[in-house]
Amino acid sequence: VGTAKLSSGRLMRDGLHGKLVEIHQVLGDHLFEAHLQPALGLPPRAEVCEEETDELRDVLEEANKEVSTAPEDAEAAEEESAAAAEAAAEEEQAKEAAKAKDIAEAVQRQEAKVSMDDLLRMSFMQALRVSVDPEELPMPASSFYSMHVLPSRPRDTILDIKKTSWKKLTKFLKQMEKEKFVTTKTPPKGDMQVYSANTQHPKVLAFDVYKRMAATNQTGTATKEETEESEREQEQSEKGFSLTTVYQAGKIFDLFKAVRPEAARADLYSAKEAAALLWKYVDEQGLTVEGRKQCVSVSDLLLPAVRSLQLKAGDECEKKALARAFADTLTKFTLVCRDGSTQLHKGAPQPVAVKEERRGGNKYVTGVQGLEYYTVKPEAAAKKLRAVFAASTTVNEVPMGKSKPARSEVIIQGKVGARTADALEEHFGIPKQHISVALGKAKPSK
Repeated sequence: VGTAKLSSGRLMRDGLHGKLVEIHQVLGDHLFEAHLQPALGLPPRAEVCEEETDELRDVLEEANKEVSTAPEDAEAAEEESAAAAEAAAEEEQAKEAAKAKDIAEAVQRQEAKVSMDDLLRMSFMQALRVSVDPEELPMPASSFYSMHVLPSRPRDTILDIKKTSWKKLTKFLKQMEKEKFVTTKTPPKGDMQVYSANTQHPKVLAFDVYKRMAATNQTGTATKEETEESEREQEQSEKGFSLTTVYQAGKIFDLFKAVRPEAARADLYSAKEAAALLWKYVDEQGLTVEGRKQCVSVSDLLLPAVRSLQLKAGDECEKKALARAFADTLTKFTLVCRDGSTQLHKGAPQPVAVKEERRGGNKYVTGVQGLEYYTVKPEAAAKKLRAVFAASTTVNEVPMGKSKPARSEVIIQGKVGARTADALEEHFGIPKQHISVALGKAKPSK
């Protein structure tokens, strides 16, 4: 029998557990026998169950023990609360640090963008100063960029127009047109053309020329460092690689000149651009037959285009037949661009020849010819294919006859013809339709 020293409300408020009890007497002790037993009519001490007394004593002792440990629990709770507050503070600091890092990275990106803008402008001005020949214009904007702007960038620099504020070449050239450096035109169904360049612009004349990426030494050959840089560019994937079919006016240049007085014989056109000039000429000259919109009256300037149709001036020709004959009359070229290297080849694209050959017994080698057509150095290709196939590679010279220069061939140890075609497309961007593969036949079993 006892009295609680703390109320339940205070215990809950202070976060304590149990109750502090002051014991007045225990059932069955001498006080119990002297006072409570006679008054309450309880049985004598001998009849009290010792087990119940011991159980009650244990309960009371456990209660006192819980109260005694309450301060320790409170201290633990305080430590836990302090740890949680510290963790929250650290998390907040981490968030602030991450935010500051994001701001710093954004500033760096902006600074890099500004410097890339300057690099693009420098390369453009250098191109106008030392590379662009106004007589070679117009030309496609992509060709202008790959043939003149990219090679004019400073040495040991990387120019990526996507990292500039303009993002696209067309937007940059439009800005340059506003500043009176070039004139451009975009046909309704075609790519932007650079029509003229003002190489006498005061800012161009005042520009200080620097050493370009494409510079050579006094002997006219590339230095070792320039060769290594070129090989690194060749080993890049298809990024910056394009294969375009373009046309020159050829025999019907007079027709092009009649539509575009500034046209030059060396101008290159896409198929759509050339067709647009044809129909513009037909409309300007009023050659459509009245009442028969699908027919055209042949003029003197159209005669070279319809010579295969055996028509003479004044004859009527269907527009479909005229379009086919006109396309066949144009001189076809293939424009190959890879980063700063550009090649113009007459005719349709020539395929890369991949051939498996047996070399003694059951051993095979795979030969690759025609990489130079796609501006891929055989040495760079051999190095890349050696890493791809983990096989030995060599570069050999293949004689092509007295009047033709020797051709380089990459030799790969092993029968890897089909895989070589995949590697050439993946690492050098050469389309598979321009790769011919001749697989070696297995030796027949006896």
